[in-house]
Amino acid sequence: MGCAQLLSMTCPVAPQPQIPAQSQGQLPAVEQERFSQALDRLTTTQSLSDLREVQQNYPQNLWGERAKTIILYVEELSLRKEQLEQLRNEQQQLDAENQQLLEKIEQLKRLLIELEQRPQ
Repeated sequence: MGCAQLLSMTCPVAPQPQIPAQSQGQLPAVEQERFSQALDRLTTTQSLSDLREVQQNYPQNLWGERAKTIILYVEELSLRKEQLEQLRNEQQQLDAENQQLLEKIEQLKRLLIELEQRPQ
């Protein structure tokens, strides 16, 4: 996923900071470039360090707010992936236990049939 796609996905939901009147209009290109580089690094190395730096350096800026939003989404995604992995492991364990129980039921059914067929 490229920077433009990630940016377009995050911008509509990112909170829009109040930009002081003197800075409205064109945002400094260096801040936007730093944000873009941080997104590139995220997509290539899965590292949030550059985005955290943008967030810390420009906390009241649109790019700092966007970086913060992306960081929160990535952290939430990571947490959900861990939870999903735990649930998958638990499901595998339960499936194995279920299979053992089904085998035990079949074994008990065979024993019951044998007992019923024995002469008394």
